[in-house]
Amino acid sequence: MRLRRVIVATATLGMSLPLAPASAVARAAPFSIAVPDSEVKLEETFTVNGSNACATAPYTVTFTYTKHDGGTATLDASGTTDGDGAFSKDVTVPEAATPDQDASVEASVTCASASQTSTSQPFRARQAGGTTSNTVAITIQVANGVLSTNKAQGRAGTAVHVSGTNCLGNDVVVVFGNNGGAANVAVTLRPDDTFSGDYTIPNVPPGPYFFAASCPGTDYQDRAFVVLVTPGSTPRPLPRPVHFAG
Repeated sequence: MRLRRVIVATATLGMSLPLAPASAVARAAPFSIAVPDSEVKLEETFTVNGSNACATAPYTVTFTYTKHDGGTATLDASGTTDGDGAFSKDVTVPEAATPDQDASVEASVTCASASQTSTSQPFRARQAGGTTSNTVAITIQVANGVLSTNKAQGRAGTAVHVSGTNCLGNDVVVVFGNNGGAANVAVTLRPDDTFSGDYTIPNVPPGPYFFAASCPGTDYQDRAFVVLVTPGSTPRPLPRPVHFAG
């Protein structure tokens, strides 16, 4: 009889335990963004995917980057989330950004009041006002360009055609020089990121020289040039470079 009483008491105690609410078991994921490819170059486009935001709500993607002068700037791209609180937005890296410097992207969403949003949306995203996503680091890489010359040697007075490709950053500097000095080469930068110009070899001492180019988002290999002896001339060395970051 004692054993039977124990069994009955145990069964009664088990039936009296309250059931845990379903909301306490499953926690909704927070509003977040992801970037499939976070390594880009100047003028390239990357995609930002958002999820778990408010449904049909305005959002803003903010890209933060470092300018050429070392300051910080932002670029915004806006849209509206779909019925599931998701979005996909393309962002193009501006020419004003600096490769190998800090850059990141995040997003914010402006939600309606809790009574106007679907109860299936995450609690954090259903708050009145707005909420901000996680931050994703973006790596801006330096691109490679090709610097070309139509001649590899010549005397003083020789005309050399200089050209280049893939100049990113909306600025280009080309020089002719050696370890002792350099002179600027006038070139024209075109909308397709190519540049070209003509340069007349000055009356400099004979020996090895080079043509070099610099763009904020592009690396170039120097082009070697040999200055030949000009009989009867009085050569002068090149001045120190005025504006060149090689």
